[in-house]
Amino acid sequence: NLTSVTIGNSVNSIGNEAFMRCSKLNKIVINSENTTFDSRDNSNAIIETKTNTLIAGCKNTIIPNSITSIEDDAFNGCYGLTSVTIPNSVTSIGHKAFYDCSNLTSVTIGNSVTFIGNKAFRNCSSLTSVTIGNSVTSIGDEVFKYCFKLNKIISLNPTPPLCESEATFYIDNYTKATLYVPKDSYTKYFIDGVWGKFTNIVKSEL
Repeated sequence: NLTSVTIGNSVNSIGNEAFMRCSKLNKIVINSENTTFDSRDNSNAIIETKTNTLIAGCKNTIIPNSITSIEDDAFNGCYGLTSVTIPNSVTSIGHKAFYDCSNLTSVTIGNSVTFIGNKAFRNCSSLTSVTIGNSVTSIGDEVFKYCFKLNKIISLNPTPPLCESEATFYIDNYTKATLYVPKDSYTKYFIDGVWGKFTNIVKSEL
């Protein structure tokens, strides 16, 4: 039932999964004199200052444009999160970063996100659409597994991102979701071992 957290200036270590499944958490504040962590731009997040890594977030988190990576389990079990935009500055999304965010409906992954970790969006059972930026080159195992409602996938990369296995997506996604790909890359996606399993591939002008 934790709804807010304030972290003092002497805290210099926060463990993985520290706020996991704190679904009602809506406010995170870091003391401005803390030299290890910050919550810049009223982001409602715990950010490791030196590395620009988002360690933990909550349902009201707005990911700042200065963030370069999202840590493993950063939003794991954050049931209150309904949509997320991952800015162009982010180059990697950690394992299980958004695992079990069961009310998350839409995700936009910016144009610098190169790696999406294993199970990053697994069990996001309300997720209906996802946009994958044009710099994403690798997508881990079971990233979208059990995303039952996923019906729109937009991939902006002219080269199909390497998927860990066909289990990257939930098996029903291949027949029920529409995959939008760059129009000049249709054939590359169509013949790919994983992307080619989608029965509905549409050439996009995006």
